[in-house]
Amino acid sequence: MWAERPATAQQLRAGIGELSQAMIRAELKPATSWCATARRRSGAGRAGHFLDRAT
Repeated sequence: MWAERPATAQQLRAGIGELSQAMIRAELKPATSWCATARRRSGAGRAGHFLDRAT
């Protein structure tokens, strides 16, 4: 996962174990769970990439 804001990335990292377990319970098979901080590239997202624009 990518988070634009460092505080958001920190919150995601703190809950990464819980997220991984939820994915497993949903019968998804996460290979690796991680979170990085970076700004989104400009332009439209590629197919298969999702962006939450809550703010």
